[in-house]
Amino acid sequence: MKKVLFVFSAVAIAALTACGPSAEELAEKEKMRADSIAAAQAMEQAKMDSIAAAEAMEQARMDSIAAAEAMAAEAMANAPKGGSKPKAPAAPKEEPKPAREGVNQGGSSTPSSREGTNNSGDNKSGTAKPDPSKRGGLNNSPK
Repeated sequence: MKKVLFVFSAVAIAALTACGPSAEELAEKEKMRADSIAAAQAMEQAKMDSIAAAEAMEQARMDSIAAAEAMAAEAMANAPKGGSKPKAPAAPKEEPKPAREGVNQGGSSTPSSREGTNNSGDNKSGTAKPDPSKRGGLNNSPK
Protein backbone atom coordinates (compact mmCIF):
# COMPACT_ATOMS: atom_id res chain seq x y z
CA MET A 1 0.00 0.00 0.00
CA LYS A 2 2.89 2.28 0.62
CA LYS A 3 3.93 1.91 -3.02
CA VAL A 4 0.48 2.91 -4.28
CA LEU A 5 0.41 5.89 -2.00
CA PHE A 6 3.85 6.91 -3.15
CA VAL A 7 2.92 6.67 -6.84
CA PHE A 8 -0.29 8.57 -6.24
CA SER A 9 1.54 11.42 -4.49
CA ALA A 10 4.20 11.55 -7.25
CA VAL A 11 1.47 11.86 -9.91
CA ALA A 12 -0.26 14.62 -7.91
CA ILE A 13 2.98 16.58 -7.59
CA ALA A 14 3.70 16.19 -11.32
CA ALA A 15 0.17 17.31 -12.18
CA LEU A 16 0.47 20.41 -10.01
CA THR A 17 3.82 21.30 -11.56
CA ALA A 18 2.51 20.82 -15.09
CA CYS A 19 -0.50 23.10 -14.48
CA GLY A 20 1.70 26.13 -13.54
CA PRO A 21 2.65 28.93 -15.92
CA SER A 22 5.12 28.12 -18.66
CA ALA A 23 8.26 30.13 -19.45
CA GLU A 24 6.42 31.95 -22.28
CA GLU A 25 3.60 32.91 -19.95
CA LEU A 26 6.08 34.19 -17.36
CA ALA A 27 7.89 36.26 -20.03
CA GLU A 28 4.58 37.70 -21.27
CA LYS A 29 3.57 38.59 -17.72
CA GLU A 30 6.93 40.31 -17.13
CA LYS A 31 6.54 42.24 -20.43
CA MET A 32 3.05 43.44 -19.41
CA ARG A 33 4.45 44.60 -16.08
CA ALA A 34 7.26 46.54 -17.81
CA ASP A 35 4.75 48.12 -20.25
CA SER A 36 2.57 49.18 -17.34
CA ILE A 37 5.54 50.83 -15.62
CA ALA A 38 6.50 52.64 -18.87
CA ALA A 39 2.93 53.90 -19.33
CA ALA A 40 2.87 55.22 -15.75
CA GLN A 41 6.20 56.99 -16.32
CA ALA A 42 4.90 58.50 -19.57
CA MET A 43 1.82 59.80 -17.77
CA GLU A 44 4.02 61.29 -15.05
CA GLN A 45 6.19 62.97 -17.69
CA ALA A 46 3.09 64.37 -19.45
CA LYS A 47 1.89 65.72 -16.11
CA MET A 48 5.26 67.41 -15.51
CA ASP A 49 5.23 68.88 -19.05
CA SER A 50 1.72 70.23 -18.49
CA ILE A 51 2.77 71.85 -15.23
CA ALA A 52 5.81 73.42 -16.94
CA ALA A 53 3.62 74.77 -19.76
CA ALA A 54 1.16 76.26 -17.25
CA GLU A 55 4.03 77.90 -15.36
CA ALA A 56 5.41 79.33 -18.63
CA MET A 57 1.99 80.77 -19.49
CA GLU A 58 1.71 82.30 -16.02
CA GLN A 59 5.19 83.80 -16.38
CA ALA A 60 4.26 85.26 -19.79
CA ARG A 61 1.11 86.76 -18.26
CA MET A 62 3.12 88.30 -15.42
CA ASP A 63 5.67 89.69 -17.92
CA SER A 64 2.84 91.22 -19.94
CA ILE A 65 1.35 92.83 -16.85
CA ALA A 66 4.75 94.22 -15.86
CA ALA A 67 5.30 95.63 -19.37
CA ALA A 68 1.87 97.27 -19.36
CA GLU A 69 2.53 98.81 -15.94
CA ALA A 70 5.91 100.09 -17.13
CA MET A 71 4.31 101.66 -20.21
CA ALA A 72 1.62 103.26 -18.04
CA ALA A 73 4.24 104.65 -15.66
CA GLU A 74 6.24 106.02 -18.59
CA ALA A 75 3.12 107.61 -20.05
CA MET A 76 2.31 109.20 -16.70
CA ALA A 77 5.86 110.54 -16.46
CA ASN A 78 5.67 112.05 -19.95
CA ALA A 79 2.14 113.44 -19.51
CA PRO A 80 1.66 117.22 -19.29
CA LYS A 81 1.47 118.56 -15.75
CA GLY A 82 -1.70 120.64 -16.36
CA GLY A 83 -3.97 117.93 -15.08
CA SER A 84 -6.27 118.20 -18.06
CA LYS A 85 -6.82 115.67 -20.72
CA PRO A 86 -5.41 116.46 -24.15
CA LYS A 87 -8.17 117.51 -26.50
CA ALA A 88 -8.65 115.62 -29.70
CA PRO A 89 -8.45 117.80 -32.80
CA ALA A 90 -11.89 118.66 -34.12
CA ALA A 91 -12.73 117.28 -37.53
CA PRO A 92 -12.93 120.06 -40.13
CA LYS A 93 -16.45 120.74 -41.27
CA GLU A 94 -17.06 120.73 -44.98
CA GLU A 95 -18.97 123.71 -46.26
CA PRO A 96 -21.50 123.11 -49.02
CA LYS A 97 -20.15 124.24 -52.37
CA PRO A 98 -22.30 126.77 -54.26
CA ALA A 99 -23.77 125.59 -57.54
CA ARG A 100 -21.83 126.76 -60.57
CA GLU A 101 -23.39 129.17 -62.94
CA GLY A 102 -24.94 127.59 -66.00
CA VAL A 103 -24.93 124.05 -64.68
CA ASN A 104 -28.16 122.16 -64.25
CA GLN A 105 -28.86 120.98 -60.75
CA GLY A 106 -29.33 117.50 -62.19
CA GLY A 107 -25.58 117.18 -62.63
CA SER A 108 -25.25 117.93 -66.33
CA SER A 109 -22.36 120.20 -67.34
CA THR A 110 -24.11 121.51 -70.46
CA PRO A 111 -26.08 124.77 -70.31
CA SER A 112 -29.77 124.41 -69.80
CA SER A 113 -32.13 124.94 -72.69
CA ARG A 114 -33.55 128.07 -71.02
CA GLU A 115 -30.24 129.93 -71.16
CA GLY A 116 -29.85 129.45 -74.86
CA THR A 117 -26.63 129.19 -76.81
CA ASN A 118 -24.26 132.11 -76.55
CA ASN A 119 -21.19 132.15 -78.78
CA SER A 120 -20.19 135.72 -77.96
CA GLY A 121 -17.33 134.85 -75.61
CA ASP A 122 -18.92 135.34 -72.19
CA ASN A 123 -18.83 131.65 -71.56
CA LYS A 124 -21.63 130.80 -69.11
CA SER A 125 -21.03 127.06 -69.12
CA GLY A 126 -18.10 127.38 -66.77
CA THR A 127 -15.43 126.09 -69.14
CA ALA A 128 -12.95 128.62 -70.45
CA LYS A 129 -12.31 128.69 -74.19
CA PRO A 130 -9.28 130.63 -75.38
CA ASP A 131 -9.94 133.65 -77.55
CA PRO A 132 -7.78 133.41 -80.69
CA SER A 133 -7.48 137.21 -80.92
CA LYS A 134 -5.79 137.45 -77.50
CA ARG A 135 -2.84 135.14 -78.00
CA GLY A 136 0.46 136.12 -76.48
CA GLY A 137 -0.69 137.29 -73.08
CA LEU A 138 -0.36 141.03 -72.31
CA ASN A 139 1.41 141.97 -75.45
CA ASN A 140 -0.96 141.55 -78.41
CA SER A 141 1.49 142.82 -81.03
CA PRO A 142 2.79 140.32 -83.60
CA LYS A 143 6.43 139.36 -83.28
